[in-house]
Amino acid sequence: MVWSLTTWSAHADPLPRFRVTGDGVLHVQRGREVVSVHYRQGDGAYSPEGATQLARLWGVRGHDPMRIEPRLLEALDHLQDHFANRPFVIVSGYRSREQNAGLRRRRLLAAQSSMHIEGGAVDLFFPGLASATVAEYARSLECCGVGYYHGKTIHIDTGPVRFWDEKTSGTEDQTPQRNAKIIARTVYDRYPRDEPVVIRLMRITEFPVVVATEWTLECGRDKTWDRVGRVRIGYRNVSGRCAVLSDPTVAREGMWLQASTDRHCRNKAYRLAIPFCQRTAETMPTEIVTNHFEIGS
Repeated sequence: MVWSLTTWSAHADPLPRFRVTGDGVLHVQRGREVVSVHYRQGDGAYSPEGATQLARLWGVRGHDPMRIEPRLLEALDHLQDHFANRPFVIVSGYRSREQNAGLRRRRLLAAQSSMHIEGGAVDLFFPGLASATVAEYARSLECCGVGYYHGKTIHIDTGPVRFWDEKTSGTEDQTPQRNAKIIARTVYDRYPRDEPVVIRLMRITEFPVVVATEWTLECGRDKTWDRVGRVRIGYRNVSGRCAVLSDPTVAREGMWLQASTDRHCRNKAYRLAIPFCQRTAETMPTEIVTNHFEIGS
């Protein structure tokens, strides 16, 4: 049975889109200059101009349409607000797949399925602030991946919640991952009614990826989740049981469902279990689960 979900009301005030959020302004230091970017507007919407400016600060060049994940911007904003709005220095922001592969060939610290490729990671430091202190606080938020190599720079990304250092990073492993670490993320943590929930697949190392268009809806909190039904996902003009993600650009477009709630899940969170129609290797999971998200208020 495929469930059709019903909606419930949201606040008239702008809905906070993420559980970890900031004041809507990021201060990035470049040399002696500090660039302040208002990436979120007063009505809660994200600024296209701010997105373009931050993409350039992250190292996106030319006509590349990459935009930095808002989930990352909000986490960094919260971190910056906590430390009295100190500006930070970007050491490494966005990387193309070719740039990332080049770093790996030189045996530098770059994961095969790096979130830098997704616009969802940054290596940075706060001048005048101990990086160990920043890493400890970032880790306490339980929102992100945090890497700290006991130097000046820390890594923050929007992948699964995890922590690593120079001994546990595993970046030196040259064994092909073959989609072993593929993940799914909603663009936001919270959605108002009638707005599609967009889900993107990330950390893909081999294309194409063939994903089912009917997913399982789960409802719960923390570690307790119940499977309450099935939902059909929208994807371009595909109406069959499987959809082909042929390349990184297509994967970033995402798949979507209509944002709504079910009477069995009121005041709780959702997540989606996503099965694959095909696997590229034995190491690839047969199913992955999204982060949890909320609808309404």
